[in-house]
Amino acid sequence: MATSINKGLRALTFGLFMLGLVFTSQAGEIDPPKKEKKAATVVKSVAELDYVHWDFTGTDPLNPEHYERADQPANCQLGSQICQVQAPEDTDDPTGNTPDFSADAPGMSGTSVLSRINAAVSGSPNETATKKD
Repeated sequence: MATSINKGLRALTFGLFMLGLVFTSQAGEIDPPKKEKKAATVVKSVAELDYVHWDFTGTDPLNPEHYERADQPANCQLGSQICQVQAPEDTDDPTGNTPDFSADAPGMSGTSVLSRINAAVSGSPNETATKKD
């Protein structure tokens, strides 16, 4: 009788082993959830940006919506009001009709167009913003 119990336990152990083997072999075939890759943001260097001249046409020189694209650099002399700025197009504006004040100023990596306009408003014209009377 002991041998029949031993045989039964061996068969049960072998059956459980095989069952475990089947389940664990299937576990590796389930695909883990895939993470979506975010699109890489391309940041152009100062040398690669296409700077455009923008005529100031509004009342707030710090608002990019108060500018219009200019065909050519304006003949602005020293004065007290912003005349024209040089900045790339704002890529967030699908129409391309506003300057990007957050971009680096021409030839000045790490200094924004807006900060150079601020400097011109409170002081003298510079490479980014010209002034007129």
